[in-house]
Amino acid sequence: MQADVGGHLSVEDLLPAPPPTEPASVVFEQPVMRYAGWWRRVGANVIDNMIVSVALFFLSGALGLTAGSEAASVVLFLIMILGVAAYFIALNMNGEATIGRRVLGIRIQLEGGGDLGFGVAALRLVATPLSWMSLMLGFLWPLWDEKKQSFHDKVALTVVVET
Repeated sequence: MQADVGGHLSVEDLLPAPPPTEPASVVFEQPVMRYAGWWRRVGANVIDNMIVSVALFFLSGALGLTAGSEAASVVLFLIMILGVAAYFIALNMNGEATIGRRVLGIRIQLEGGGDLGFGVAALRLVATPLSWMSLMLGFLWPLWDEKKQSFHDKVALTVVVET
């Protein structure tokens, strides 16, 4: 307590000191994930499959491969498998997206929000036949699923979101 010049105490001197204030904590809000709709997913796959088909057609022609012999058919099949795998795995890794997904403003990410690495991108591609083998039910599943996931998304723990 301090007295003023005349020896009198002020009201502030009689009140208890306020508690020390702590710095306010910073709260970072997570962006809301907007799951991509079914039609955008279908459209992106149509674009991607057209790109891959045309590229493989020209590549097989440039290599002079036709389905005339058994050996050429095996080589064509291997080129097709490796080409499709390279396209879908490489372009879905590290926060990227295939050309069709870029055009339609969607991308694949982990359920928790992270980017796909090689292993998850490959797992998602390898699990895609589950959606085919279920009489296409796996491709229709996003129509009513809460996170709009197909069967191969559920296996790989991925979601397709708007960018």
